[in-house]
Amino acid sequence: MADTVLEVRDLSLEYRSRRGPVKALRNVSFDLYKGETLALIGESGCGKSTMGFALIRLTPGTAKITNGNVTFVDGPNRINLMEMSENEIRRFRWTDMAMMLQAALNAYNPLIRIQDHFIDTAKAHGLNNKSEIIARARRLLTGVQLDADRVLPAYPHELSGGMRQRVLLALGLLMQPKIIILDEPTTALDILTQRSIIELLRKLKDEFNFTMIFISHDLSLAAELADRVATMYAGQIVELTDVFSAFEKPRHPYTFGLTRAVPTLHGAVEKLESIPGSPPDLVFMPSGCKFHPRCPFATDKCKEVEPKLTAYGGHQVACHNWQQVLEESQKAR
Repeated sequence: MADTVLEVRDLSLEYRSRRGPVKALRNVSFDLYKGETLALIGESGCGKSTMGFALIRLTPGTAKITNGNVTFVDGPNRINLMEMSENEIRRFRWTDMAMMLQAALNAYNPLIRIQDHFIDTAKAHGLNNKSEIIARARRLLTGVQLDADRVLPAYPHELSGGMRQRVLLALGLLMQPKIIILDEPTTALDILTQRSIIELLRKLKDEFNFTMIFISHDLSLAAELADRVATMYAGQIVELTDVFSAFEKPRHPYTFGLTRAVPTLHGAVEKLESIPGSPPDLVFMPSGCKFHPRCPFATDKCKEVEPKLTAYGGHQVACHNWQQVLEESQKAR
């Protein structure tokens, strides 16, 4: 792969609750490579969005990062984001790493016009020339296939869902960040608008050469956009590999279960198989492998010993029985 731009090591995060700490992230480690798209997939509550917020330290007051480091690599410079002051991380967020939030309407201030969102964002990061900011906003809005004359003076509620998503993309690119985190960017959009957003992301990535983390529960979008796929379960990455292997040769039973729950566009029409049971309680989690109560491959060892994410060639998986899972996934093809 290309050069590493982000190193995540043993990242853990907890939310405070009356029942006890909610272990939303547990010792997560991975590298992000320059120019790639890494998809984070999994069920709701597995830690995907929390991961995005933790990477840029944009977590709510009830959250606490209890362990780990996130290192941004910019050529010879290595910056530990966990050691940054509040002012330093605020400047970093839009100039080097930006996040596009899941609910497009909620990402805006409803009381100000779109042009003011661009102006306020730019001024917060040291760009004070208003005419230059508006000129840059116009170029970006044109790049995301929007009419700048129509959009800039509008309030957020005057735009459609697809338009708001496109404006968020333009706003995220305003300071030309090296990494963009997209949290469910096509949620609540119709299928045609989803398609246009996906094509737009491809175009913008080629034009601006940024690195992307794509958070989604939609496996078809992940398969279409990603270079690598990380499957998350119970606050951990349980499988990390290239996009082809993730869907054609999964080695974790959870990834295998996710792929069997999605209809294919080729081959015979077969009954879809859902994963039995529910995600674990993140306050009182089961012993051993957290997936074992739902896993058809579980053994006594799985109930007692939690497997670690281990590399087998270029494929990383946290499963004691990954070879059996791989064999079954190939039989199912």
